[in-house]
Amino acid sequence: MVNPKREEGDPDFFYAGNNEDSKNKVVGIAKNLGWKIFTDFGDISASYWLESLTMIWVHYAFKNNQWGHAFKLLKK
Repeated sequence: MVNPKREEGDPDFFYAGNNEDSKNKVVGIAKNLGWKIFTDFGDISASYWLESLTMIWVHYAFKNNQWGHAFKLLKK
């Protein structure tokens, strides 16, 4: 979570929630930790998708014994 910069670029910080003030606080904390790119997935119902993405991250980490990977949402 701290200094998320990778050689390949900056990963995205994904978040969701029902309270805009709380979401802004989380983004502020993440900025202080070095995150630069933020993607708001919407209300708390979207947390299901973010949790699923976490499981992909964990599965890849255990399978390959690599823990420094991150996700990037490519936008056109």
